[in-house]
Amino acid sequence: MMLVIFGGALGALARYVLQSAMQDESRALVWTNNIGSMLFGWLVALAVREPLYLAFGIGFCGAFTTFSTVFVQLAQQWRAKQYALFFSFLMKSTLEGFLFATLGYFIGIL
Repeated sequence: MMLVIFGGALGALARYVLQSAMQDESRALVWTNNIGSMLFGWLVALAVREPLYLAFGIGFCGAFTTFSTVFVQLAQQWRAKQYALFFSFLMKSTLEGFLFATLGYFIGIL
């Protein structure tokens, strides 16, 4: 449990630093999730042992990525009847997250 907490604290701090450095909130949100997805895919490919998986996979990547924030933003777009923006943001977030996780996995198996 302490490993998840430690990794989560580092992941949340890294997310805050990255998102604070970017001006565009939507772009920062997508890039944070892309980077976190790639890191998690890489960890999975490396088949790291449980302590590292707990600290960096579950803790760091879990806190670094902000998929819950994506869904809040999607809900706000839907309520505002911004349907085109809603669908484009949903597809961009989902597709890019998958592609970056796959990229990380392939980097890890090299």
